[in-house]
Amino acid sequence: ANETRYRGTQTVKDIPGPKELPLIGSMFKLGDEPIHFLRTLADTFGDMVTFTVMGTRFVLVSDPEAIRTILVEEVEKFPKSTFDLENLSPYLGKGLLTNPDPDSHRQNRKLVAPAFHHKRIQSYAEI
Repeated sequence: ANETRYRGTQTVKDIPGPKELPLIGSMFKLGDEPIHFLRTLADTFGDMVTFTVMGTRFVLVSDPEAIRTILVEEVEKFPKSTFDLENLSPYLGKGLLTNPDPDSHRQNRKLVAPAFHHKRIQSYAEI
């Protein structure tokens, strides 16, 4: 597991998480009702929760300030996984999800930001 430090001295190993099945981790719970599973994790363990699926460790971050730090302010410290880039890029191209270059990603984010403005999202709900 990555030993990246979070919130000062906390590492991935220090982040709480559920008891899981050997090897498969939380695969079945995540697969059955993903939104319910993730919401329950956040409600039970707080703003940062770790869980595994088939040996891959994930960290669920629910705190808006931490999400902003990860996705905007310190994006260079959180590189996209090689596995995701290799497996998703052929289908999604080099979009926001699969663009490994922070400068290009930042530029693309600025281009799509107006579509995610609060008033625009409210109008989407009406449609």
